[in-house]
Parts: sequence; C-alpha cells; structure tokens
Amino acid sequence: MGKNQRKKLRMTGENNNNEPISEFEAGQRIKWFHDACLPLYRESDTSRFSKKLLTAINEYTVTPQGLGFVGKPGECKTRAMFILLRRLIMDDGVYCKAVSTPKFATLCANQFSDNFQAKEDAEKKMKSFQSCDVLFIDDLGKNKMTERAEVELYDLLETRTGKMIPTLWTANAASGELLAMFSKDRGEAILRRLAEFSKVISL
Repeated sequence: MGKNQRKKLRMTGENNNNEPISEFEAGQRIKWFHDACLPLYRESDTSRFSKKLLTAINEYTVTPQGLGFVGKPGECKTRAMFILLRRLIMDDGVYCKAVSTPKFATLCANQFSDNFQAKEDAEKKMKSFQSCDVLFIDDLGKNKMTERAEVELYDLLETRTGKMIPTLWTANAASGELLAMFSKDRGEAILRRLAEFSKVISL
C-alpha cells in the first residue's frame, strides 16, 4: 500500500474521540485486516447484499453478543461478514481474527504435528482466537468435524463467552441440519452457545 493510501486511511480513520489516528496505528489496522481477510473478500459489491445483511452489518456494534448468518450458499454471508470486519478494524481499531471451519480443523490437528513450525503456528493462532476482540468463524457445518476439532470449538466458545467477547459466524445449514454435522455429545451444547450469545439472522 502506497504512502498516499496510508495517509488517506490515517486521516479518515478515527479513534473513539473522533481524532485522526496516527500513521503507525493506521498501518497496524491494515495489517490486522490483511491477516484476517483473504484478498478475495477485501472488497465486495454491497448492492448484492440483501436488506437483512446490510442492516445487520451496519447496525452491529461490539458487545458480548455476537452475530450469526444462516442461509443458502450464494447469499453473500461471508462477504458481508468481512465487510463488517473491515469497518470494525479500519474504522474502530477493533482487533479481529477470522478462520474458516475447515482451516480451524486443520489448525486443531497441527497442534499435535511433528513439524515444529506447523505446530507452533497452529498453537499461536488458536491462542489468538481465544483473546481477540472479535472472532469470525466461517462456514460452520460445511464439513463434519473431527472429535478433536469439536472439543476445541466447544472450549473456544466457552472461553469467549466467559470473557464476554463476541463471536461472529456463518452457516449454510439450518439448526437441525447443522446439529447433524456434530456429535451427539457436543452438538447441542455448541449450537446452544451460538444461539444464546448471538443475534441470529436467517436469510
């Protein structure tokens, strides 16, 4: 990103007291956003979003309550969440992380890898998911989760709700179908946490 672009971000970004942020903080926000968001989702045509999606992402403010989008593929759920993350990070300076469900499962497995670098990277990312201001989990129920991934997901949600920090999420399946993607032991508990501590928008 060029100097002029950074300057524009610095002058348009604001702290809670509406003062321009420093160039260092603007750069930090850019890094957070690029770390959280793949290039494909950094810009989106919001005219494709439904009124429900636009209203939800425009009205959302960071509180202990998260936000969940449930609907068929092609509803722009993921794109809308990343537009929301862009606002939270770039405008408000909120430290956000994002992970897809398949990637989450891979990180869970890599924590026990014989490859030191893969193990260290997975442990670092999993720890950051527990403490970031806002966490976005994409595509819940896309694949049936392993027992290890289920345990880690349940523990992660317990940790975040206990700390009263929000989790954002998307799912293609309705609750009954989503429940079938989890084990009987943990499925209901996971969905209960998501429903209880999120505003769920059905598309």
